[in-house]
Amino acid sequence: MPINTWPRFLAAHTDDPSSIARNEERLHAAIKLTREAHLEIAPEQAFALSACNYTARINYAEVATDLITRFTSSLPRSAPVFFVTLIRDSYTLPYDDAADLNLFKLEQWVRAELHGASFIGMTEAALYTNAGEVRAGWQRAISWHPHLLVWDVTEQRMHEICDSINFRIRTLIPGVRAAHFRRLEPEQVEGQVLYMLKAPVNEYRIYPKMRTVTVGENSKTMKEPTGRFRSKKYQLGPGDLTRMANLMASKTLDGLSFAAGEGKAVLDAINFETRTAYRAVQVQERDREATRLRSRSLPPKRRQR
Repeated sequence: MPINTWPRFLAAHTDDPSSIARNEERLHAAIKLTREAHLEIAPEQAFALSACNYTARINYAEVATDLITRFTSSLPRSAPVFFVTLIRDSYTLPYDDAADLNLFKLEQWVRAELHGASFIGMTEAALYTNAGEVRAGWQRAISWHPHLLVWDVTEQRMHEICDSINFRIRTLIPGVRAAHFRRLEPEQVEGQVLYMLKAPVNEYRIYPKMRTVTVGENSKTMKEPTGRFRSKKYQLGPGDLTRMANLMASKTLDGLSFAAGEGKAVLDAINFETRTAYRAVQVQERDREATRLRSRSLPPKRRQR
């Protein structure tokens, strides 16, 4: 089931730290959390907006769904809002190289393709666990791709944009389109924001599409590959859950989000509100450190006679 309701979103983002901790405690666990990920998954660290922190995801989604739905509900009924997914082969890398991808280039590509439209987007990391089916020498691969809410553009223009991208751009999986969109009803916006903000909770496996052919004098039928593929998703196992926490530990939610046009002001408001707690914690830490330094510099009290 897609993670596009609050019950599903909360269920998918509630057990993460304990799931990873259970894997960490296994004597023969092959995959360990990095020190950075181990620190960042703790719920009390949510104020830093780490992309591997599930409490941060929930807090960010609460603010984002409120501000985005309020904004889109203020648009004229005749102004369409679209949910758009864009995928590009060049932003798919082997797992070991994926953390170093320059995501700013991905954002610039999206802005160029959607020039003139307003949007808010979030970049997602999708884990393919058998990428060797389509890419020799690969095993696990990460497809960095954005999901976006787009407006200030007509449906005809969205068809033209996506047709152009699909004509020019390849994806990791032959036969899978690089761009697709659908128009949203006002009541669907919140669910798609939740889907856009979900953490990596699934793995994807690639399977060849087959067709039935008739061969030989006896007209026997057999299956043969078509040269095209499909993917299926499964819940991440403990090892790959840990891998994805390690991958996302160096990213922040406000760093993975981006916008254009009218979306910039909405995203700025989301990031300002969610960063307020972080700034408050920083002030408290500075105050505590200043108090500690002052106490060290004060002369010792004289004993009373």
